[in-house]
Amino acid sequence: TVMELGHWRQLHLDFVLAGFEKCGTSSLSHNLAKHPQKVDFVPEVDPSFNTDNQAAQDGNLFWFLGNRMLPPAELVEAFNNGRCCQGGALPTRRSDGRLHDGGRNEVAHSDDRHVATTIRGERNPVYVYHRFIMRAVAMVPRAKVVLLACDPIGWLHSAYRDTTNWYAGADGDPPKPPLRAFAFADAVEAAKPTALSSGGWYNLSRERAKFARHLAVLARLLRGPLLGRVWMLH
Repeated sequence: TVMELGHWRQLHLDFVLAGFEKCGTSSLSHNLAKHPQKVDFVPEVDPSFNTDNQAAQDGNLFWFLGNRMLPPAELVEAFNNGRCCQGGALPTRRSDGRLHDGGRNEVAHSDDRHVATTIRGERNPVYVYHRFIMRAVAMVPRAKVVLLACDPIGWLHSAYRDTTNWYAGADGDPPKPPLRAFAFADAVEAAKPTALSSGGWYNLSRERAKFARHLAVLARLLRGPLLGRVWMLH
C-alpha cells in the first residue's frame, strides 16, 4: 500500500500540553479553551468521551503517528480540520490500515471546513513520558511544549482520588488502602487480587511524579534552541 506523507510544517499546531498528568492539565486546558482570545484544542469535545463537562479533552495525534518520522498527509488534513484524534492512549506502532476511519477511535475524514482560530493546541499529559513522541513534537516548527509540574504530595493526592487505573471498587473487592499507605511505597499489596490490581498489588505509578528525572531526559532530547520552546509552569 502506498501512502502519501505530509510534513510537520503543514500541521496547524501552536502548542502541546504534554504533561504532567495529575498536575492540573485538565483545569488549565479547560480555562484556556474558554479564553476570549480563542484557544482551540483538537479534537473537538465529544460528550461520549468527555463526561465531566470540560471544554477540552485529550488528543492523540502523536499516538496515531506510529513509528514514522513524517506524518501521513491524511493525518495532517484530519488534524488541521479539527477531527483528529479521539480515543484512549494508543501504542506508538500502528499499522497504516488503522489510519482509515473505521470506528470511533480512528481518524475521521475531513469535511474541508475552515477552522478559524488564533491559537490551536493539543492536550495529552502522558506525552512527556515517551521519548519518540517528544522528538516528533519537536519537529513541528512553531509548536511550543507546555509542561505543568506540581508538588509531589499534591500529585499523590490527585492520583489516589482518581481510581480509574488502580481501584475498581467492584462487588467483593476489599476496601481500598488508605492514602498514607502509598506515601513511602510504590505499590501496596491488595488483600486479594482485584480487576485493577496488578499481580495482587495496587500501583499508583509514582515514577510519573519524578518530574526532575523526566525533565532531564527531555533536556537531552531537545538540545540547543529547541529548549527555548519549552514552557514550564508550576
